[in-house]
Amino acid sequence: ETDLAYEIPSPYSASDLSSIKVTQSADVLYLAHRGYNIRKLSRTAHTSWTLTNFVAKIDVAMTITGATRASTCVVSATLGSGGTAPTAGEIVYINSVVGMTELNDKFFTVGTVTASPLAFELSGINSSAYTAYTSGGTAQRVQFGTDGNNPGAIGFFEQRFMAGGTTNNPLDLYGSVSSSFEDFTQDPADDSAALQYSLLSDKVYAINWLLGEEYLMIGTAGGVWRLGASSTSDPLTAS
Repeated sequence: ETDLAYEIPSPYSASDLSSIKVTQSADVLYLAHRGYNIRKLSRTAHTSWTLTNFVAKIDVAMTITGATRASTCVVSATLGSGGTAPTAGEIVYINSVVGMTELNDKFFTVGTVTASPLAFELSGINSSAYTAYTSGGTAQRVQFGTDGNNPGAIGFFEQRFMAGGTTNNPLDLYGSVSSSFEDFTQDPADDSAALQYSLLSDKVYAINWLLGEEYLMIGTAGGVWRLGASSTSDPLTAS
């Protein structure tokens, strides 16, 4: 008898399933849960599926030049062209490090930052027992990914990936760059750039679901909101 089941590992427990919100673009399913970073479930063939991190970048990537084995890991890096140094409390995503691979494919909160040469702490990360850093790697400033900063609602609207309802900012809504779902770089002078909006409410009811229609419909425990440009014939922009 042929076993027709196909399985891949996931971080979710059975108790999480009822709280996962999903949205889909062709063969990519996006999954959101406040306890986890957004994931992408991609299908390229009947038995070829991958579950990967959704990396909501807000800047060009930094090139890592070193990482210490210490009670608080310190990463040294150089800025990419036009990039900005991270500040304490921001989130970075690290990938492609050789040697200290324990850092790869993870999100970290930035601690103390030294400007010149650029170096920043990975808050709460004791790397004393990690493998020694050898070379390479990138650090990307991102919008989401750490405890309290994972959206509980996602959707699409006017070719933007929309996300909102994090634990730390339950009334905030974020929209990606138009047609670039993992780019959340804001630029008020560019109508296609990413945007951020806060619902003005006298009660802090978190954003629980999003639905793209003529307007973007936003659901909270207190009611339903709609967001769009002044006219439905115009696109939604930061202005």
